[in-house]
Amino acid sequence: MRPFIIRCSFGGETADFPFYIGRPVDDAHPLEQQIAFLARERGGRMPAAAADGFADLHAIALAERVPLEELVVWAMGKAETVEHRFGP
Repeated sequence: MRPFIIRCSFGGETADFPFYIGRPVDDAHPLEQQIAFLARERGGRMPAAAADGFADLHAIALAERVPLEELVVWAMGKAETVEHRFGP
């Protein structure tokens, strides 16, 4: 299981928060329990775009029969390359 750091909002402030990708069940959001914990216990919210991105990657991982963790690592590497080349 590998941590991925996502900048989340906490009552108007933002801070990095670790999310762990393992082997989620096929029919649920891959971070469903962690997103609920973040809101319930820490009063935080993951950006909707990030949550949607993880859900999209989960669907792709299922369709292509690849581990979600590996797909997320690959996708984040691509995103960093694009950001480095074109800026935020």
